[in-house]
Amino acid sequence: MASAILLESALSFLGFGAPEPTASWGLLMADGFQDILDPAARPLVLAPGLLLFAAVTAFNLIGDGVREALDPRAQGALDPSAFMTSAQNRVMSPTPSPEGGEARPAEAKVPEVK
Repeated sequence: MASAILLESALSFLGFGAPEPTASWGLLMADGFQDILDPAARPLVLAPGLLLFAAVTAFNLIGDGVREALDPRAQGALDPSAFMTSAQNRVMSPTPSPEGGEARPAEAKVPEVK
């Protein structure tokens, strides 16, 4: 949602978004940006920019909270090792020793830099 808001406001700021009578943070910032050298016009750019920042931050925080509340891994329902890749499993799984006996941990191979 936050990405859509940012995309729409950026396109509107550049003139490719919503048409003029439609309210948009990008259009508000573009109108204020035309008179940016006038100190009285600077709040016309800052106000929509700060509100845009607040809205995007709020959507990101709400999204993180919803994801954390609904994520089964965070609630302990799934074992985190179930999501390991096969390469991680090979490195972490014990390898049998050629002589028999106890299995020892696999040794990680470090690529040589030439």
